[in-house]
Amino acid sequence: MLRATEIDSPDDHVILSDQVPSEPISAAMRQGDEGFVDMVNWMLAALLIAEEEGITSANVEEMAATPPNPRVARLLGTEPGTHSRSTGVQRSPQSRLW
Repeated sequence: MLRATEIDSPDDHVILSDQVPSEPISAAMRQGDEGFVDMVNWMLAALLIAEEEGITSANVEEMAATPPNPRVARLLGTEPGTHSRSTGVQRSPQSRLW
C-alpha cells in the first residue's frame, strides 16, 4: 500500500475510488502433487497477508519480535502452535519471502 508520507511526489499518484481485491482464485499446478499445491497456496496467502499488514524485509525481524496483532504473530510463527508439521518445512519459512 502506498502511503502519501512515503512517496516523493504524491501528486504523481492516484488513489482509486474502488478497492482492488488482492485475492487470487488459485494457482495452477499439475495434478498429482498435492503437497506442492498446498505449499504454493500457503506461500501465496502468506505474501498477501504480509502485504496487507505492512511486513517488509526491512521490518520482518521487528514484527516477529513484537507482533502488532495475532494475525502477524501467526504468520511469522511467533504464536505457539501455529506451524504445521505436515508441510515438512521450518517453523517460519514465510520470513524468507520478504
